[in-house]
Amino acid sequence: MLNFNSLEIGHCYSRGDDALYKVVDKGSGWVLVLSYSFNHHVATPWIFNATEINEDIFLHEETDEWETDIFNNLEYHEYDMLKEKY
Repeated sequence: MLNFNSLEIGHCYSRGDDALYKVVDKGSGWVLVLSYSFNHHVATPWIFNATEINEDIFLHEETDEWETDIFNNLEYHEYDMLKEKY
């Protein structure tokens, strides 16, 4: 399990669901991620606070390029959504 201090900007993490989370920014007590859903093929922004992160939200870092490269293949869809290019 990862804690708030171990999350790094630009890295991707998993929490055992159908999504992949890329850390976009991190502040004092919060982290902004892009949450990519493999089921829906969209990414949306999420903000977590440090308490949520420290309560075992993120299980491990993902480093497989076939997963993490998905963030390089997104395009604007709506104000709060990026979609996978086809």
